[in-house]
Amino acid sequence: MLLGIYEREVSDLLPQVFFKRSVFVNFGAADGFYALGVLTSGLAERVIAFEQCEKSRNILVSSATLNSVSEKLTVRGKADELCIIKLASHLPLNKSVVLFDVEGAEYTLLSEAVFSALNGAIIIVEIHRLRDIGSQVVLSTLIKRSGRAYKVKIIKQASRDPLSLPFTTMLSDDEAWLLCSEGRGYRQVWAVFEPSVIM
Repeated sequence: MLLGIYEREVSDLLPQVFFKRSVFVNFGAADGFYALGVLTSGLAERVIAFEQCEKSRNILVSSATLNSVSEKLTVRGKADELCIIKLASHLPLNKSVVLFDVEGAEYTLLSEAVFSALNGAIIIVEIHRLRDIGSQVVLSTLIKRSGRAYKVKIIKQASRDPLSLPFTTMLSDDEAWLLCSEGRGYRQVWAVFEPSVIM
């Protein structure tokens, strides 16, 4: 995160998808890497962040205060399907970007009803491998649930180059490459669901 290479695929994507959009909804906001990032960079004017961990929520609120963006941020706890559908009815969906990074819960949260409720928003989903369901099955299931309302773009984790970082000359080869690891047990994949019809 400090080096600017953490989930670079998503970081590079966000400025593109916020074209003419100003609301960001972040499910699985953790300590606010994306929620605060889009506010402090000026990509979003309003953020609604859902995070079930109380400690992470507290960090998120404190960081928002330190960065003078508290008035633009709403922090909530754990979300469920009904909560998402209800929230969607109050959102300007054609001005919204929604990110799900919920450690596998995307498989249950993103039902056909949720996809239908969020129709008009751009939805970015980090795909996780579950204990008894592979990530490819999770991905294909979500694509099927999204139906014809969305065009789906798959983004795969790209390579990292530790030699492009200015201070790596002071490190051994092993240390430099370890800096690029995000500690994942498999290559990460994201799905971007864009509305088939611009509303």
